[in-house]
Amino acid sequence: MSYFTNIHKVLLCVLMSFLLGSCSNSKRALKKKTTLEPITVNAKDNPNDIFRASSTRAWDIDNTTLEMSFNMKERTANGKVWLTIHPYFYATDSIVLDAKSMVIDSVALVNNGTMQPLLFKYNDSVLRIKFNKAYNSNDIIGLYIKYTAM
Repeated sequence: MSYFTNIHKVLLCVLMSFLLGSCSNSKRALKKKTTLEPITVNAKDNPNDIFRASSTRAWDIDNTTLEMSFNMKERTANGKVWLTIHPYFYATDSIVLDAKSMVIDSVALVNNGTMQPLLFKYNDSVLRIKFNKAYNSNDIIGLYIKYTAM
């Protein structure tokens, strides 16, 4: 004879369904509409919020090789950098690089292992290099720069 009778089984099923039903999250959230007051935002409210556009992207750097040595006594770094670059979109015959507190020794175009010196101007923060011709986005250029960083 079974310990549970039919009545016990029915009561057990009712109790289990009651327990399972009470454990579930069947309560529905009340839908209440809330209207907020409109807020007006003005850019002039905060003078520090000034639009700062990113720099125009003129060149892509494909590869960088760097050789450095340090002079601890003079607190300088002697560097040589080889860049593989190409114009990002528009054809161009010059490039401008950030180069703060440096002495630029030489700039050259690298082509098949040979170096052709390039004209450049440096003003203590920006290095401007003029190429011998305009390059388009399909051209890949090797650029060599020898410098001393202060």
